[in-house]
Amino acid sequence: AAVPTAFADFWRTVVDGRLAASTHERRATALLVLRHVIAAETRGGRAARLAAATPLLLSPPLLRVLANNLPQRANYLHTPAREAMEAVVTAAKADASRSVAAAALSVLLQRDPAWDAHTRSTGVASLSALLDVAAMQRHASFLRAVFAAPMAAGGEVVRGKRGSG
Repeated sequence: AAVPTAFADFWRTVVDGRLAASTHERRATALLVLRHVIAAETRGGRAARLAAATPLLLSPPLLRVLANNLPQRANYLHTPAREAMEAVVTAAKADASRSVAAAALSVLLQRDPAWDAHTRSTGVASLSALLDVAAMQRHASFLRAVFAAPMAAGGEVVRGKRGSG
């Protein structure tokens, strides 16, 4: 299922462009919007659409908000960040095909192969536990590409030619 263009435009403009890169209150709103979109798609039984939208929903600006706020309980946005990660895992558990789990794992591991360690969370472990053998085999090619790819100084995966930086 494809992500509707109007929704993708809204997400990039409003959530990524205006909310996720702004004040604490706006970042909290971005996390709340993420939770509500995930919950609505899950309640509506639209797992295929949610899986297709996962790379859009877990965009670099939102992953940055999550990564910066999950590790420390004292952070202002720790609770909304934790609730957003829990919403992702809950949606993945509700999806019998496990496509949401595989999509979320791909996005999180592409952002940071040590996501759980760096965020002091169990999102990757919880999502990985949901994958059966067939789903894990489908996911294996992505994992090979991520872990074999060269890393930039900041730990980001470098895309493109090997050795380019």
